[in-house]
Amino acid sequence: MSFNFQFLLPVGIILVGLFVASVGYEAIKNKRMRLMPINREEVLDGDAAVKAGKQTIAVGLVITAVGLIFLLLP
Repeated sequence: MSFNFQFLLPVGIILVGLFVASVGYEAIKNKRMRLMPINREEVLDGDAAVKAGKQTIAVGLVITAVGLIFLLLP
């Protein structure tokens, strides 16, 4: 009985995409987004956070779509 590692990378890509999309969702829900990798002190509030959250969700969904494409290709 051997495990097929062909599905491991696409599933990882899908999980990363969903994580990125969840960060965008939290930014929209709380109307607050912290930009830790860029600057630890900078925080987006209000409409700027909602706009950045929507962009982050879009990026996360694209990453998830790429993972699904890799998963469904033979």
